[in-house]
Amino acid sequence: SVQTIFVAYVAATSTALGIGVGLTAIGKRFGQSGALVRLTAPMLAVTASSVVNLLLTRRHELDGVPVTARDGTCVGESAAAGKVGLAMCAATRVIWTFLLLTVAPLTSRVALKLLPRQLAGQAATTRIVELSVLFGVIWLSVPLSIAVWPQHASIRVSELEESLQDIAHPVTGEKLHVVYFNRGL
Repeated sequence: SVQTIFVAYVAATSTALGIGVGLTAIGKRFGQSGALVRLTAPMLAVTASSVVNLLLTRRHELDGVPVTARDGTCVGESAAAGKVGLAMCAATRVIWTFLLLTVAPLTSRVALKLLPRQLAGQAATTRIVELSVLFGVIWLSVPLSIAVWPQHASIRVSELEESLQDIAHPVTGEKLHVVYFNRGL
């Protein structure tokens, strides 16, 4: 709903601002020794806000997601599978944020050093190189981060709620030991 999206947006933005401003202020208090805190503040702020946004927009999955047998036959809903799926998605967002905020600037710096001096000093060249590198890093890192876990993840029945412990295939009657669920993006 629009309300869910609005609440998630406000919470994520507030989280990013709070962490960013707070860590920057803490880093300044420590002078030179606080440089690492100030350096990591943007990454921590973006990562935390991304996870907050994910959890608020998909919190209904904590109540349960459909779980299926290997052949795709739905055998029930599991809150435990929903939690695992959200944890996987949150980790994915941490990975791609880390890659975007570390690999892109480092690669841009190297790319600019490889350019001839006449080109490297021009503002337009710098912008083109930085945007090209950023596009390349996004193009590679987001799909690779999403691919860390399969889209249709599996979970052992023993890790599910007690009510699903003796789950059987509804057609064959075979006792299931593993079920599958869509973890989302």
